[in-house]
Amino acid sequence: MHVLIDTNMLLVPGQFGVDVFSELSRIINSAYCAVTLQENVHELEKIAASGNSKDAKSAALGLKLVEMKLDVIPSDKPGDEAIIEFAKQKPDCIVCTNDKELRDRLLGIGIRVICMREKQKLGFC
Repeated sequence: MHVLIDTNMLLVPGQFGVDVFSELSRIINSAYCAVTLQENVHELEKIAASGNSKDAKSAALGLKLVEMKLDVIPSDKPGDEAIIEFAKQKPDCIVCTNDKELRDRLLGIGIRVICMREKQKLGFC
């Protein structure tokens, strides 16, 4: 099983103090491969380079998490389109995102989505 983690979810540990990977293990309760797209890494790099803001610090933490815990998948499409394409190719894929528009599109085509709940935990949407 693949869990594709979107940029906004990689900001969650720094923004809200939620351990995304512990939460994923709690929710999924089986073996999975956590991945993100190269495009998401580029987004984190841009945010991290933006200065000393809380978002920049959260992005820097997200980049460390990518290095330690995620496989990075190359993508040839931008943002949401790349996420949808990847998820469609993997029948067991779950996407982890807080982006409402993306979440609605994924759910509309039958792809399971995990999002943040009550700013303290993750859950299926």
